[in-house]
Amino acid sequence: MDNNDHQLGNNWKDAKPNYKGSLRHVMSFVISALVFRLVLDACYLFYLNSAFDDHFLTPMEVSFDLQRYMVSLILVLAMAAIVPKGKENISGLFFLSAMMFLFIPMTAMYGLNVNESELGMAVMLTSFMTALVVSSFPSVDFQLPTLKKGDRVASVVSMLFVTVFLAWTDLRKPRDNWRATRCRSNGIH
Repeated sequence: MDNNDHQLGNNWKDAKPNYKGSLRHVMSFVISALVFRLVLDACYLFYLNSAFDDHFLTPMEVSFDLQRYMVSLILVLAMAAIVPKGKENISGLFFLSAMMFLFIPMTAMYGLNVNESELGMAVMLTSFMTALVVSSFPSVDFQLPTLKKGDRVASVVSMLFVTVFLAWTDLRKPRDNWRATRCRSNGIH
């Protein structure tokens, strides 16, 4: 196997998670994660808070505590320093995606809202650390059973769940004019 096959992912089963890297590579990833987190904080403060402050399902209020905010930043920096950063294997791609779409946004919500439970962060940290440990072991080659035309089945099931969720949220909101009520409560006529 030449180096190009490994780089292009042609033999992804043999690739090991890239936990190590040059200090420059690790620092660039940590700085990128920190910048992404700060951008999410700004979005939370200036957009999400005003749009979803009193949402019935996931209220996104701001109740700031400096100690909690610093803990959330330290968690992002620590996790960005230890996760595999390679894109040549499945575990590296998983951790990059999970950092971007799950871990960093959850730490932003945790750091800016004192009312957010510590249980969510504890569960997420436990699952990340478990995944890190499991991905460091050698992989066992096995084949998952697949359905014929499984992509269509997955698309239909996904659309069904989204439709049910949207219908449920529409049925749960009050029947009065939501925007007019919100404008009156903010002093706008």
